Amino acid sequence: MGVVEVQVLRAKDLNRKDLFTNDDAFVELYTNDRNYKQRTRVVQSATPEWNQTFTLNYEHEHVVHFHVLDKDIVGSDGIGYAKFDFKHLHHGRPEATELTLYASPLDFTPNGYLTVVVTVKS
Repeated sequence: MGVVEVQVLRAKDLNRKDLFTNDDAFVELYTNDRNYKQRTRVVQSATPEWNQTFTLNYEHEHVVHFHVLDKDIVGSDGIGYAKFDFKHLHHGRPEATELTLYASPLDFTPNGYLTVVVTVKS
């Protein structure tokens, strides 16, 4: 089992889900097992900034999945999805990247952008 560190920095150009206010955006992230999701705090902004760091375990799949959501009183609406394959990264060398968010893994219409830094720790 390995460890990857993910810093979720910010998002921009998000497709709005709330009509009268800014979205209450947060990010769920995970590697192999969806049961072990981690999430950022909720930020009400058209351009949310989180600057939060997470440590995730991985086994065979070298991919981090990101779901940006809008927190509602009841439930959450999906804003966008992205994934980052970190198989090419060198151990201990961080890589900053801006990911394109899509409505779903099968929809290729951009719904905004998410900036992250990924570092393979072991």
